Amino acid sequence: MENNNTSDRAGIMHAHIEACRTSGQTVVSYCKEHRLAASKYYYWQKRLPINAATTPTFTQVTPIATLAVPQLSATPNGVRLGWAVLI
Repeated sequence: MENNNTSDRAGIMHAHIEACRTSGQTVVSYCKEHRLAASKYYYWQKRLPINAATTPTFTQVTPIATLAVPQLSATPNGVRLGWAVLI
């Protein structure tokens, strides 16, 4: 069971983590500005539940159409090889 002191610190650090994420600053610069140890920030970041609204997400990227360019090559004995290069 958490005591009040721990839950108070958790609330404070949760507010710092959210503020850092929305500030656009790096964690190190935010921590320096607010006189926090970066290690303490990361400790609480791991420990506290992450709000889904502030969690980075990935966007699916659809590749553009590729072109097949035929390539021909001949060996010294006259054998011709052909393949397609996708670009």
